Amino acid sequence: MLDDVERARDERGSADTEQDLHAFLKSVNEVMCRDIVLNRRFFEGIPTDRLIERLRQPFERGIIERGILSKHLPGQYVSWCVSFLFGGMLSVYRSWLLSSQEASLEEITDVINQLVIHGIESLDIAS
Repeated sequence: MLDDVERARDERGSADTEQDLHAFLKSVNEVMCRDIVLNRRFFEGIPTDRLIERLRQPFERGIIERGILSKHLPGQYVSWCVSFLFGGMLSVYRSWLLSSQEASLEEITDVINQLVIHGIESLDIAS
């Protein structure tokens, strides 16, 4: 998945956080759609905290190696950012897979994208 971000970045010739996130989420969606039944069983059988911890470390390493997050962030901040982003994304996908899936995967992706790039206020739910 991080390779897809790197390829998209190379094609553009520059880094763009929103486009990098879009490339990453598109790749995640492709993985999720390959076998939704298997992915549902996977998420049902493994506690979220264990899943996050097992997948976060290699994900964090890949982000650091590819320079996807700002190089000006201290090491601990990178770890916190990755934990926050990865934990939230996995939780949304898990919730979607274990629900009736009334929302489309594209809708879920849009929500994740908005939350990561612009925060909760970007959803403007109250108005």
